[in-house]
Amino acid sequence: MAVSSQRRLLTLLALVLVTVLAAIMLVLAYMPQNAKQEELAPDEVTDEILTELSITGMVQLQADQLERHYSLPEGLVEDYSVYVSTSPGNGSELACFQLAEQDDYEQLEEAIAKHVAERAQGFKEVNPEAYQQIQGYTLYRNGELVLLSITADNKAVEKYFMALE
Repeated sequence: MAVSSQRRLLTLLALVLVTVLAAIMLVLAYMPQNAKQEELAPDEVTDEILTELSITGMVQLQADQLERHYSLPEGLVEDYSVYVSTSPGNGSELACFQLAEQDDYEQLEEAIAKHVAERAQGFKEVNPEAYQQIQGYTLYRNGELVLLSITADNKAVEKYFMALE
């Protein structure tokens, strides 16, 4: 009888172990691929990039200043963080937008392109070097986050941003 009880106990333990493993696999299967990135807010993304890449001379736009720089339709973005150069002769900018709806990326892309074109015009005659830097802007998307980079090293910004997932 003792052997029969041990078998029942081992069978029960094996069933519990299989059930626990199945539950873990199920949770992992439904966990978002970029869970860490989804947890990051746009201001955390820009702050991390500025700190890690030692980008200085930038100031964050306040909420009431965004409309002077971007023409974004109501409800297009859920959250944002925009940094611009403190130097009037420098066109550097780092902006991160959290899309309200993933399908609205093209609409945001158009609004950013319009903003960049207007910004570049202001530098075209005054500072051709800054004009070229602005014209070489890059836009990156990682899930619901969209990052605009107008910096001296857009590739380093891209690499860091894409590694956030």
